[in-house]
Amino acid sequence: MAWAYAKDGIRCNAILPGPTMTGIADTAAAFDPAGVARLAPVLALGERMAEPERMADVALFLASDAASFVNGALVPVDGGWSAA
Repeated sequence: MAWAYAKDGIRCNAILPGPTMTGIADTAAAFDPAGVARLAPVLALGERMAEPERMADVALFLASDAASFVNGALVPVDGGWSAA
């Protein structure tokens, strides 16, 4: 998509968010113990979670003139999880 629309001045990038404090877990009545056990190894990879503003910061950068030549990028915003 990035290549196909570049000639029209349209850029296509993706933010790949890591663990982010969204509050979605607050709405769950209870967690399935089996599901929590399966997630434990993944959760152990990182000790911190991002504030939603970190995702917004990257979105603002990608929408800015500073990123005018960034096209077709997959931007991990995950505190290093994808490198682990």
